[in-house]
Amino acid sequence: MLTQFLYTVKRLLKDYRSMLVKLGAFILLILVLGSAFSGAFDVASIDAVKVAYFVEDEGPDGKDFVEMMKQEEDIAELVSFIEVSDRASGEDMLDREEVAAFLYIPPEFTEQVYDLDVNNDLFVYTKKQSSFDATVVQNVVDTFTYASNCAYAHFKATGSIADYDFDMSEGTEPVHYTASGNKPTSMGYYAVAMLLMMILYGADYGCSGMAEDYFSATGDRLRVSPLNPLPQFVGKISALSLVTFLEAAFVVAFTALAYDVDWGTGNTLLTLILVVLVYSMFSTSMGAMLGLLSKGKGEGLVMVAIIAFTFLAGGFVAMPLPVIENLSPSFYAKTAIFNLLYNGSQTLVWQSIGVLAVLTVVCTAVSTFLIRRRRV
Repeated sequence: MLTQFLYTVKRLLKDYRSMLVKLGAFILLILVLGSAFSGAFDVASIDAVKVAYFVEDEGPDGKDFVEMMKQEEDIAELVSFIEVSDRASGEDMLDREEVAAFLYIPPEFTEQVYDLDVNNDLFVYTKKQSSFDATVVQNVVDTFTYASNCAYAHFKATGSIADYDFDMSEGTEPVHYTASGNKPTSMGYYAVAMLLMMILYGADYGCSGMAEDYFSATGDRLRVSPLNPLPQFVGKISALSLVTFLEAAFVVAFTALAYDVDWGTGNTLLTLILVVLVYSMFSTSMGAMLGLLSKGKGEGLVMVAIIAFTFLAGGFVAMPLPVIENLSPSFYAKTAIFNLLYNGSQTLVWQSIGVLAVLTVVCTAVSTFLIRRRRV
């Protein structure tokens, strides 16, 4: 296994000209696409963010909470509220990206207001990938909630809120609104998109590797040899995954230095490395599976898979494709990276990594089964 690993890595690295051409092509693609679509990612102005809301509260406090927010002039400048008839309608509008967020107030909201032993819960749902609009909504709701809590504390202490005044500008200083850190730039978006597409090209390594080892003269010799094919397979797939990972690492380093793409630091960077590594393993194992299923003639299938998966994940045009985008492994890798880099859900990061890991195990298991059957 180790011999196969070292031999495969050495042979691929010796063909450095082909590798440099591929890396150069993707680096150029990032520059071209990032420059061409830069206008689509700029936030020229901050318009009122659309928020759907549904109050299921059986008492008056839930509706009062929303109505007071709607009456605040400062909030009205930032948020436009749209009432929906039920919870499902609000979630559906959010899925279709007709609104930036959905505010849901549960049936027990008023009851919880008067029960000091429990938390008074309300729910703000945002899109899967963090956005600047979602950040605005979250900050507005948080600020208003804190103000309401202060008013309630004042009422408990004095028995009245007639003399209570909450000045949002007190103790703060005005800052220029910016989407930096919450939304990718065009260069950042296409750096991720092309990085994932390039990693998918690792499937070509896996497919050609299986064609060579099991459907050529070399494969015929291996079948009659006493060597166990599984360690050979593990050694080869590990080597192909490593080379794919090293290519991806080069793209990450180059775009960070040349294009000023922010890939994070510390734990964020370590998690990014894990995502890239897992996706590299998936791409090569998927290629190996396709190569074995097609009996060494899967190059066409691999090319179709690369283009289809990249398109469904929004790799060519930043356009969401609800439902069908979930069919693309690239979508899960993109979800993990964007949530990681742009203050999104850490739960989604690890869920997406888990999905990729499961897909890798499935592809490897199918490949192992096919190798055993061919050996017999």
